[in-house]
Amino acid sequence: MSETLHITNGDIAADLLRRSHVSGDILPWRDPLHEGPVEAGLPLEELSRRRAAFMGEAGWTSATDAQRMFDARAEALALPDREEVVLWFEHDLYDQLQLLQVIDSFADRLPSKFTLVEIGEFPGISKFLGLGQLSPSQLSSLFPSRRPITPDIVALARSAWGAFRSPDPSDLKAILRAETFSLPFLQDAVIRHLEEFPSVENGLGRTERQLLGAALNDRTLLHLFNANQRLEERAYMTDSILKWRLRLLAGGRAPLLTGRSRRLGFDVADAAFWSQEVVLTPAGQAVVDGKEDAVRLGGIDRWFGGVLLSGPRPVWRWSQREKRLVARTADGN
Repeated sequence: MSETLHITNGDIAADLLRRSHVSGDILPWRDPLHEGPVEAGLPLEELSRRRAAFMGEAGWTSATDAQRMFDARAEALALPDREEVVLWFEHDLYDQLQLLQVIDSFADRLPSKFTLVEIGEFPGISKFLGLGQLSPSQLSSLFPSRRPITPDIVALARSAWGAFRSPDPSDLKAILRAETFSLPFLQDAVIRHLEEFPSVENGLGRTERQLLGAALNDRTLLHLFNANQRLEERAYMTDSILKWRLRLLAGGRAPLLTGRSRRLGFDVADAAFWSQEVVLTPAGQAVVDGKEDAVRLGGIDRWFGGVLLSGPRPVWRWSQREKRLVARTADGN
């Protein structure tokens, strides 16, 4: 066992760290916490089981493989006597949520040396997307500038993590009002999370709006993917997750998206999948035009952190104009 543990977002960054020859064990976190249930009150082990089941349902991997991955992660975290734990994360929603969970998981047994490498840009890269853009030498050049994770950072992370997992999303207001200079990308990540709630205007979250807007003319699914990435200030969704989101748009009782000449195929090879041409359904066109509401047409059954929007519950909606959440009935009133 090494005396140092490096934790980062996923396998690409983990592989770069290995090739950069930093000393220590390397642990990729590998959990897209912006999708699926992250309920309050569950300890890490139980939440991991819930997340593994969800990942299997979403089709990103098998639930068994996901659980095996989380078990290996828990084993790495449980090893004692780490001289230093170094967190390597970037500026987008995917990373910021993982960063909160990682810090929270150490809160009751802080390492003697707990440090953070966190960046939103890198010299010479005009549009920084993430650690995976860097070469091993560029990545290792960040190591000397790592900063201590101080008690105020731990407190802020735990508060934000608790708010994200709360069944009441208005708890996140406190994070938007807080002084967060110690985690400079946190507030923008919280706003990006809130933008995924159904909109006041037509019931679409931001990603859905971006994907359907890109489909206004005959387009391939690859065009929709690229258009969505360009519209993100800090792109954070992988292709597998966007494929799942497209499946949701093309399914349910009121599909908003369909194949141009035939039904979309989701169980095909990636090249065949992304080359499929798509159009809006009449319902999709009506929603994009603001004449119909996506939630009223198709219902909703989705988790947003610790918030489940489903059935007769009030549906929290995001007002882009007012930059705030409002509670509405399921029919939008």
